[in-house]
Amino acid sequence: MARLALADTLRIRPLISWPKATLAPRLKLRFAQGYPIESRRLLQAAPYDNLILRAWRLLAGEHGRVARRPIEIALLKKIPCGAGLGGGSSNAAIALVGLDKFFHLRLSRRRLLELGARLGSDVPFFLRAAWNSKTSLWWARGRGEKLRPVNLAWRSSVLLIYPGFGMSTKKAYEVLDSRRPAWLTKISILPTLLTHLKTGQRGYRSVGFNSFQDALFERLAALRRLKRKLDLMGARPALTGSGSCLYALGSQRQVRQWSRALNARVTRYITAVE
Repeated sequence: MARLALADTLRIRPLISWPKATLAPRLKLRFAQGYPIESRRLLQAAPYDNLILRAWRLLAGEHGRVARRPIEIALLKKIPCGAGLGGGSSNAAIALVGLDKFFHLRLSRRRLLELGARLGSDVPFFLRAAWNSKTSLWWARGRGEKLRPVNLAWRSSVLLIYPGFGMSTKKAYEVLDSRRPAWLTKISILPTLLTHLKTGQRGYRSVGFNSFQDALFERLAALRRLKRKLDLMGARPALTGSGSCLYALGSQRQVRQWSRALNARVTRYITAVE
């Protein structure tokens, strides 16, 4: 798992008054310029059914001061929904950390990790990434909650492409299960994978793999067409987790060239460059 220079922004502030019958904070949603309309509609359709408020409910169930004090949580969204980029999980992680500080709960990191794992398999990664700013790469095992930092002085520019629609994790697993048994990546490949990354060799693609990729490319024509366009540019894209985004690694110059070419050809896709 890797940390990217792309993040939502969450702020917590006290409210002077809030209806006593309301058992949740006031959630204020805002969206970055160019945020996908599909993701915006999903979030606006069910604003109080998200991992931020589930994190609040976990803490409110254990700490009376959290439940009693009215607050507003303002969220500026930059990460699309269902993109395979951990937008919801990262929101949950920073909500746990932010609420712990705001209410002076002084929870241990171990306790926050336990709560995070109850919210989602990827939440512990975002907690550890928040606490360890010097580590960008992590090896995940189990459901994703068992994490090992990867010490590698490696940086790369990343092109992220949102294909205009999201893919729920549940739906992605349904597609995968209907196709064939999925293989898991073994930790024995880690030394070879790191060598490829460190030396800039493109062979890292033949070392690691994503079981979701072939299954979703086979099912979704839009992803196949997008991959074909990127292949013709020499970008060699891959799927982010369970999708729906694609990513390509390269030099800063390459990523900028791919981004300009893609925007000229397919204006409905958004890109983010690290």
